[in-house]
Amino acid sequence: MVSKVFDYLSSFISGEYSTVNDFLGDLRLVCIAIALIGLASTIFSWLQITTLCILADRLQTRCRLGLFESLMERKFEWFEKGSQNLNGELIQLNRSIEEYRSSVGEFTAIFIKSIFTVISLFIASFILCWRLTLLVIVTVPLMGIILFAFGRFIDTWAEREDTATSEATAILDWNLNNFAWVKTAFTQDTELSKFNRKLRNNNGAYNKFNIFTSAASSLMRVFSLMMFVQSFWFGSFLVQKGYNTSGEVLSSFYACLNMATTFQAISIILVVLQKGAVSFEKILKFIGRQETKRSDFGYIPRIPIKGEIVFKDVGFQYNSRKDDHSTLQNINISVKEGGITFLVGKSGSGKSTIGSLLLRLYKLEKGTIYLDGYDIEKVDKYWLRDQICFVQQFSPIFEGSIRENIVLGTADVDRLDDAINKACLNELVHSLPHGLDTIIGKSEDSFQPSGGEKQRIALARCFLRDSPVLILDESMSAIDISQRKRLMKTIRNCRQGKTTIIISHETSEIDDADEVYLIDEGEIKEYGLKEELRTKKGFFEKMESYGFQAEKKEQRPLTLLDKSPSSVEESFHEDLEKQSPISSSKATSTSQHFRLVPRFLSRMISTKLQLAYIIGVTLSVCRSALTPLFSYCFSKLIAGIVPQRGTGLTHQSYQLKWSLILTGIALSDGLFFMVARLITGFVADKIVESTRSRSFSKILSLDMNWFQDCKKTEMSTQLMNDTRDMRSVYGGCIDSVIGGLVIFIVGTIWAAVVGWKLALVGLSFFPLFGLVGIIASILSKNTENEYKGTVVSAEDGIQETVRSIRTVVCLNLQHYVVARFQNRATQMLAAGYKRSITLGMNMSLSAVIVNLAQAILFYYGLKLVVTEQYNLVQTMQVIMLIMFSSAFSASLLGSIPGFHRGMRVASKLNEVLNLKDDPNQNRGYNTPNLANIETPDAFELITVDFSYSGDRQILDNFCLSIPKNSITCLVGSSGCGKSTVLSLLLRLYTPQRGNLLVGGYDENTIKLGHLRQAMAVVPQKHYFLEASIRDNLLYGNPASSTISDETIMSTLALVNMDDFIDSLSQGLDTKIGGDSKNMVVSGGQAQRLCIVRALLRPSRILILDECTSSLDPYNAELVTKLLTKLKGYMSIVMVTHKEEMMKLSDTICMLSEGSIVEEGSYDDLMAKKGKFYNFVK
Repeated sequence: MVSKVFDYLSSFISGEYSTVNDFLGDLRLVCIAIALIGLASTIFSWLQITTLCILADRLQTRCRLGLFESLMERKFEWFEKGSQNLNGELIQLNRSIEEYRSSVGEFTAIFIKSIFTVISLFIASFILCWRLTLLVIVTVPLMGIILFAFGRFIDTWAEREDTATSEATAILDWNLNNFAWVKTAFTQDTELSKFNRKLRNNNGAYNKFNIFTSAASSLMRVFSLMMFVQSFWFGSFLVQKGYNTSGEVLSSFYACLNMATTFQAISIILVVLQKGAVSFEKILKFIGRQETKRSDFGYIPRIPIKGEIVFKDVGFQYNSRKDDHSTLQNINISVKEGGITFLVGKSGSGKSTIGSLLLRLYKLEKGTIYLDGYDIEKVDKYWLRDQICFVQQFSPIFEGSIRENIVLGTADVDRLDDAINKACLNELVHSLPHGLDTIIGKSEDSFQPSGGEKQRIALARCFLRDSPVLILDESMSAIDISQRKRLMKTIRNCRQGKTTIIISHETSEIDDADEVYLIDEGEIKEYGLKEELRTKKGFFEKMESYGFQAEKKEQRPLTLLDKSPSSVEESFHEDLEKQSPISSSKATSTSQHFRLVPRFLSRMISTKLQLAYIIGVTLSVCRSALTPLFSYCFSKLIAGIVPQRGTGLTHQSYQLKWSLILTGIALSDGLFFMVARLITGFVADKIVESTRSRSFSKILSLDMNWFQDCKKTEMSTQLMNDTRDMRSVYGGCIDSVIGGLVIFIVGTIWAAVVGWKLALVGLSFFPLFGLVGIIASILSKNTENEYKGTVVSAEDGIQETVRSIRTVVCLNLQHYVVARFQNRATQMLAAGYKRSITLGMNMSLSAVIVNLAQAILFYYGLKLVVTEQYNLVQTMQVIMLIMFSSAFSASLLGSIPGFHRGMRVASKLNEVLNLKDDPNQNRGYNTPNLANIETPDAFELITVDFSYSGDRQILDNFCLSIPKNSITCLVGSSGCGKSTVLSLLLRLYTPQRGNLLVGGYDENTIKLGHLRQAMAVVPQKHYFLEASIRDNLLYGNPASSTISDETIMSTLALVNMDDFIDSLSQGLDTKIGGDSKNMVVSGGQAQRLCIVRALLRPSRILILDECTSSLDPYNAELVTKLLTKLKGYMSIVMVTHKEEMMKLSDTICMLSEGSIVEEGSYDDLMAKKGKFYNFVK
């Protein structure tokens, strides 16, 4: 069509048309055809992009399902042996899936369209002017060489950036999930420092990536523009020599011009496709990262299982142990069908391992295990787990209702009410507004169960399943005494005739007729009925009476705990002297997104970097200014192709001059582009690095309520993945917008000066651009937000399942959790379809707008030429200036979704950054010597009122005095306020009313770091870093630099953990920690490590929250003796359900409904036979 435009013009100039109207009639038809071609291009492009984006959404859904199913197909041991940064790796894999989706979708659509455009243009150009076309394609191999040469480096640094991001994500994720311990240990500065180190590694990798991508893209731009110049110069030569007509050359040149523009787009797209390929390889590598194994499908017995279990000469050893330290040795157990069998012993003795082996969580190394005579290694493992219901100590709760958490895919729900009654959940369910349909979660209407309530929900699951074999592994440790006794009675009644194995430390729960196996150091020391074991006066009798003594060990150097009270006081005082005191957001509007751009620029980087960014943008603006200059030079060359009235074609020297000028402009454009992208890319990554660092710092400074409500996975994704979209905004989008404005302003003024009549016609289209842009922006923002919400939900599903993997495997929930994930993936796919439609529209509208503008400009411009109002050069200048401006403005429509993606996360993080710090953070000015409290009371709470975030009153007019150098025990039923009191003592929360004194000082006047360093805490949950045992024991310790391995080992000996550490092949360097990785140590061993961590601190105040809940009687006795020794010079506050720990206490405070109802010693309170007596008995 363009060829016909200039052919008609040449014919008119040569006098072939009799009248101007005849010429304009033919020209009108051609221009209408050009406009219709634009409309057809928009329609087909919209369909093409939408189709490929839908395909990409389906592929990314398959990738997510493949990732999820691959996790479900892995052996349980993989989660122990696998990546130590699994959560961080999964978050990065989710990002890789998004990058793969984007490359397969919109970018592949553009790439395919570009390739076919190049092919079509090449064919058309070859037909019109084969000589010119052959000259153009000479540059194509050079472009291929450039892409190949730089591609390897781009892949390498992209992968390194992903690795660094994954490591930083792991730190962020751990902090979000273990916020209570980070605040308790006052290690915010330590965590921020670790996070920033990983960010610097990430920054270095991205800068290298940016260098190679900028260099490759700039070289591609130079060669594209050079192709433009050489084809134009050679075209004028062909016209002058008579090889081709002006129309043929101009049409061929027009085709070459489009090819040059398309090659520029291809150069950028190929970088994205390379990144997508790297991401896809990473996904495939992870999905395929499985050990070769024989089929897990075996024999399935056809007769009902009775529940007889036999362990014959079983031996097993964890990989972390030394070769001569087996976990289990020659285990022989015979569990009779239909009865209750207890496995008792010290923590770490191998009790839980026996249950794990029965469920085939680990591969048996020696011996055989039989179930009803069937070798469990030969039967189908899924069938096996259907026969056994396993309830662990800390059973996870899934997102959903209480009903869904109990049923968990079980087909038989008719007995649901009965299961709830048996699990003592009736009162809880009836107290909730929505009953069983109450959602467990963090939203306003949801319910957050306590530790005991979680265990009762898990027990309701097992009552509903009613499997032939039931294993309870310390599954009532967080339940208060009265309910625990009711539950044990229920288990005995409802499990008659079915096999039940109870792994416990509570010998009081064992009846005389129960079968008992006592396990110690991986061996069966005693077995038989309880009444028989008592008469033997052996291990069990000693264990039951806490007389089970360990053999004497080689004496190790004394710790601080072995010194006299006076020497301890002096040492603690010296140490303290040496150590200085240490979401669901509302949618934001487009205007708010634009306002955030300068806000982040000024807030996140230094003035020096701001100036650098301005320089980068200025260079980009200069490059943009070259566009109208290039248009002007192009128009000068038109006279070398199309003859003008009275002058004919210009001389060849004239053409050479302007060709050389255009060459200089092309080189300048490439240089400006590369330098501008290097600078803006570097600064953009600094903005992202600073945003991540400051956001993490802000998160660490927020109060506990924020963490309770925070959606952890969503926050990790936003901060570590979505900020890459924000980097794209600052690294390319902003300078492109500014450059576009410059092109528009300069081009418009220039066009108006050259020919104001034609310029006004061209400018009339820009309101249309604005209207289309506003509509596209609104649609894009809405669909993008909906899509992102469903993606976050799917990613949450993966993280939740990984955290609960033991329960998922043991209860055969793989199909259930896959079905749950498929529902989320379906919702994500539906939102992706909507997004694909709007994205296709945004990326396709430019064709109809540009072609319409081009058709009208051609028609009206050439009309001005033939009526002799403008000359041809003048007209072509205006047309080219307006066309470049309109083409660029129209192309910005395609960048709207990317802009909204980037600024969406900016608005989310801006909300986080604007949150108020925890008022506790910087409150206080005193640094009293809390190692030597002079007042009679260590703590005093005076008329304290407290509630969580406006919920029901937890403490009401609460008064409590905690004497120094004694043990004070807080007891009461779940929800009475015991743990709340501990949180107030640690200043994790502040009371709404009343005073809290520490050593006579108002707690709010003491510097927070100083206060937390003066306290040692043993939490109920075992918090561990992804680090060595040594690093975990010294975590947050202000005296860590002065503590030797010898001191650590001597402290470990106090709780009988030194031999276990010696048995590990890497000793104190053994890695532990993580949500699903902490499998090196048992629950009891983990609890003793927490005690050692507290004892290593230079503190005189010790706070214990259920510190013996996971301990066997022997180790519990060790701890009680240790506490008895410590209380002479330490102030100890503890929460417990253990009656033995209550007997140890100097003062017991019985709490009920936020108040102290009884207070005194154990003997006094039992003698009163009041509320405490009823609670215990």
